[in-house]
Amino acid sequence: MSIELGKVGIWRHSSGLTPEVVAEVEALGYGTIWVGGSPPGDLAVVEHLLDTTERITVATGIVNVWKDDAATVAASYHRIAARHPGRFLLGLGIGHPEATREYQRPYATLVRYLDQLDDLKVPAEGRLLAALGPRVLRRRARRRRLAGG
Repeated sequence: MSIELGKVGIWRHSSGLTPEVVAEVEALGYGTIWVGGSPPGDLAVVEHLLDTTERITVATGIVNVWKDDAATVAASYHRIAARHPGRFLLGLGIGHPEATREYQRPYATLVRYLDQLDDLKVPAEGRLLAALGPRVLRRRARRRRLAGG
């Protein structure tokens, strides 16, 4: 699976992504809309953006793993990917410590979350990781090698 991001994208908080804005961004030739603001795990905002466009890729930047469980996010991913093949990337990350009271062992939490997404058949090539440190970068590289990518 290869998802085209284009040469230029736009990042915007989900609250600012109205149908009019999205139509203009697509008409101007942008390749990807990055949905900020840690969208909820139901990913309804992503689905709506894809429903109102024809070709642009939509990526989350990022779904915060503290906010929604992997099963919810995986179900949303599969629903959207089936409806809009090749146009959605699931960006995931641990987020900032001030965003949750549960912020303990962030690396272990992220690894466990990724393992759950693997078990739920969310393809590694359909996911992106926000990495603020070398351990997450090494983890991603290791997962890619194991997946043969």
